[in-house]
Amino acid sequence: MYDPIRLAAELDLLRGEFPDLETRDADGRTWVRLPRYPVPPGWSTSTVELVFAFPAEVGQPPYAFL
Repeated sequence: MYDPIRLAAELDLLRGEFPDLETRDADGRTWVRLPRYPVPPGWSTSTVELVFAFPAEVGQPPYAFL
C-alpha cells in the first residue's frame, strides 16, 4: 500500500503548483486530474488536461506510460 503520509505530502506539493488539482480514490489507487497542465511552445494549444494515478505500491511502473 502506498504510504498515506507520503501521498498527502506529494499531493500538497502538487497543489502548490496546480491549485485546481482534483483527486479521486478508485480501485485502490489515488487518481489525480490537472484540468490545465501547460505544454511547451510549438503545440497547438497552451494547456492540456492531464490525468494520472499514483501506483498502488511504491516501485510499480506508472499507468499507461513508462
